[in-house]
Amino acid sequence: MALIGMLLLVSAGAGAQESRVLRGTVVDPTGVALSYANVQLNGGRRSLADDSGRFQVPITVRGELRLLVRRIGFEPTELRLVDVPDTSIRVEMRPVPLQLRTVTVEAGLSPFRSLDTQGFYRRMQESERGFTRGHFITPEDIAFRNPVRLTQLAEGLPSVRVQHNLLNPLLDAIVGSDGCRMTVYLDRVRIVGRLSGRDDFVNELVTTTHIAAMEIYSRPLAAPPEYQALNGTCGVVLIWTK
Repeated sequence: MALIGMLLLVSAGAGAQESRVLRGTVVDPTGVALSYANVQLNGGRRSLADDSGRFQVPITVRGELRLLVRRIGFEPTELRLVDVPDTSIRVEMRPVPLQLRTVTVEAGLSPFRSLDTQGFYRRMQESERGFTRGHFITPEDIAFRNPVRLTQLAEGLPSVRVQHNLLNPLLDAIVGSDGCRMTVYLDRVRIVGRLSGRDDFVNELVTTTHIAAMEIYSRPLAAPPEYQALNGTCGVVLIWTK
């Protein structure tokens, strides 16, 4: 169950509401900063806290605000904010009292260190600043959606669709809006050729319980440079395992 708090703060002036920014830090009960938490204000666009737990979200609406913070290994935390000025807030998250599969989650570290080393969070932050354009599916997204098949994580994304195989869902494929099948990388390895006498399919490559995160670029030139070569005009899917 989400932790719900109510903050009653003094307004800095309603006229400046549209240009204000909500700043804060995500911490555990001992005060240790939690890196890369997912932050969402009033159900809008998701933002990512940095490696020190700091975040800032533009305030574009009037009235009460609802701040939802999610992070693997911790209970979702919701704060209701009334008349919030440009003041830094502190969001405390309670750890989930169990071990996440075979991964022990530690405060202050990213949920899966491989995502740090592979540049996932860096690219996600660059996308938020408009430097790149892609769809980022975080560990928190995967835990929240609890998909049966990997392709379900691509459902509903702009310029991306899932090509369904009615006879065998394992043969579903991720394609662009033009129906062009995307190139798939699994932990930096480009998946090419044939598997068991037929094309490779992402649902057969890895189970959802082993996925840490995904990146989907509907246009190949939007993908990181090292993944642009040999992909033609189709998009690119990057799958990262735990």
